[in-house]
Amino acid sequence: MHETSAVSLGGGIGGGLQAVKLTLATVASLPLAAAAVDADNSLLARTPEWCGVGIGTVTYGLGTTSLLVTPVDQSAQVSVLVDELLLAMRRAVSATGDEFADRLAVTASALGVVFGRRPKDVGTVGHVVHYLQALSKFHPGTDLLLRPGTVGPTAEVRSPGAVAMALHQLIRNASGHDDTSAVHLLVGSHGRGSLFFSLDWASNRPAPPRPIRTSRALSRRVSMADDGGVREHRGWGLGYVTVAADALGAVRTGPLVGPDGVRHVTWEFGVPRLMLPVACFQNWRVTDTTPGWEVEEVNCPRRGEPLGLELEGIIREAMAAAGHIVSREAWLARHVPATEKTYVALPPDGMVERARDIIVGCSHEQESWQVREPIGTILNALLVLVALAAGQPEDEWLVVPWGSEGTPGWSDTFTAAATALGLAAAAPLVQGPSLDARAVAYLFWRYGESWGRRGAEGVPDGLLTLRIRPEFASDPVMSVLGAKNGELLIEWSPQMLARGARA
Repeated sequence: MHETSAVSLGGGIGGGLQAVKLTLATVASLPLAAAAVDADNSLLARTPEWCGVGIGTVTYGLGTTSLLVTPVDQSAQVSVLVDELLLAMRRAVSATGDEFADRLAVTASALGVVFGRRPKDVGTVGHVVHYLQALSKFHPGTDLLLRPGTVGPTAEVRSPGAVAMALHQLIRNASGHDDTSAVHLLVGSHGRGSLFFSLDWASNRPAPPRPIRTSRALSRRVSMADDGGVREHRGWGLGYVTVAADALGAVRTGPLVGPDGVRHVTWEFGVPRLMLPVACFQNWRVTDTTPGWEVEEVNCPRRGEPLGLELEGIIREAMAAAGHIVSREAWLARHVPATEKTYVALPPDGMVERARDIIVGCSHEQESWQVREPIGTILNALLVLVALAAGQPEDEWLVVPWGSEGTPGWSDTFTAAATALGLAAAAPLVQGPSLDARAVAYLFWRYGESWGRRGAEGVPDGLLTLRIRPEFASDPVMSVLGAKNGELLIEWSPQMLARGARA
């Protein structure tokens, strides 16, 4: 964008496209809950809707500065829990056997990316390859083959764990979508300061390869609804891959299909571009765009092209809203009366859901991590609590008080977790589906005063509650978990389960 400002956030587009700068003045006009921060995370500019980093925040690395974009309806209160989870995962890496430490390190880096934390750690190409090999058990039918490149294993890479998770996702997709038996990895450079990771594979599917839809907007990759009316998202699951590239200041090209039918995808570093699709409109014409707008597969008009009914409609709505964000489908828009400019963005959606997916995946593997106590209990508890804070349906995390065959019951699990935390608290009596026992032990350890029984209009219904210590009565963590009047509901009744919501 070409606003006048003392500070510019973006580099040139490159590739023969028009050079564009994103300035601090422009940031405040974006139709997003967004902020620009410097290398020390000091706030440089923000939109009125910005309320802090939360689950689903996307980071766009622009050299020494970053643009942070958060879902407009996302609360930043959960950041406290997220920071505790990431700290617990980092501690777990150093407290875990070699077999699992690498997987934990990669998962922690990936969670940091989807939680909007700016990747700061630095490693090497060798670390990336090592992590990929540690993850190879998750695509057993597909081999990772290294091709000689122009970059050695000691070449520097930002956040090798986050890079490895992105490449791992591509390999898993190649295995699942193309039934490929081998993916070739080449690491090279186009010159000083540049670095790229290139993946190639051949499809073993007998049918012609399905087109890969790569829009950042998940809703734009909706293909159809099933018989039950549920919308089906068809695509390559590139959400994390794309967001990680944006956060690390990398550019993803592909997956593309060559003349010989071989798939090809490249991650290139050293060419900073703002890949968030944003355009500026004035007098019903496109006057400026970001690189992300230029390459977005959704119909984003370029200079001189007609806007289309959808864009015309949202621009009219934005002009009528006079400075407030309006939305239509995946588009967001804001009109700035002082300049008569309208900014339209196509932010990545579904980021909260993607964060939850990673959390659920972590939880499914928790028994195999073999993390020493009390870190293991803290980590497992926080995975549950962050998922709940991110909107995961609570009934998916409830457990019955008795264990299944060969597994301990709720009381035994609580007692073991309390012992690990050094908590002198007996297991309370639970009679119905309840929150994960380790999460409850953690909550009592951090915030609890005593047990209680919930009452409705003065008549107790017998459901277990955790009474919160007075100093935590207004704590944001308690608020985001649904505590009311100093009590957090631990146990659910069958009636509440049938309704699917807390009474």
